[in-house]
Amino acid sequence: MTPNAIEQLVEHFSSLPGIGPRQATRFVYFLLKQEPKKVTAFRDAIGELQTSISLCKECFLPHEGTCAICTNAGRNHTTVCVVEKESDALRLEKTGIYSGRYFVLGGTVGALEQHSDAKERIAILKKLIEGGNVNELILGLNPTREGMFTSSYVEKVLQDVEKKPRITRLGRGLTTGAELEYVDEDTLRSAFEGRK
Repeated sequence: MTPNAIEQLVEHFSSLPGIGPRQATRFVYFLLKQEPKKVTAFRDAIGELQTSISLCKECFLPHEGTCAICTNAGRNHTTVCVVEKESDALRLEKTGIYSGRYFVLGGTVGALEQHSDAKERIAILKKLIEGGNVNELILGLNPTREGMFTSSYVEKVLQDVEKKPRITRLGRGLTTGAELEYVDEDTLRSAFEGRK
């Protein structure tokens, strides 16, 4: 009964994080009511993600051209804050409380996982640390079970590094299970300043 094009688009929207089939269906029917120019602009913007945006090879934040954070001489390049996802780094950046570099893991490490993108990035992080230019590594991971396990995993991987930096975690102003992306600025500031 439902046209195939609608079903396919609902399936694509449903694959986005936090979007269920009902919300995805609402998106599709909303797009159907829009002027063709708006839908074309939406389609082109999605297509441009693949052609104009890339990930920084040092911090894994998305950027156009060169990474504005990693190439900024005014930032503290000896401090690196490890976060789970890009939106966590952007949230910290918005508060203005941090002026170092970031390192995005792209996920967490599960206790039973043999292979994950996060593990691959942790190996890259280890090489960055072994370069000896990092004085403090802030584990800014979400205070969830997965985030805490990943923090412990990072510490374990780095324990044999010769010039190991000071490793800190965000303070306990954050509620266990909270997502950095949704935490208010005052709580985030308190957690950042109270890191141990």
